[in-house]
Amino acid sequence: AQMFGGISRERVRQLETQAIKRLKHPARAKKLAELRDYLEE
Repeated sequence: AQMFGGISRERVRQLETQAIKRLKHPARAKKLAELRDYLEE
């Protein structure tokens, strides 16, 4: 397996999948929107 910053490509893909699932979670999405609004001020 090719290494990417010491992490296997498969592991990176797993983390991406987890991140996408979390981003689609409504409560988390609301928090992200609030954070984005705060950062844009």
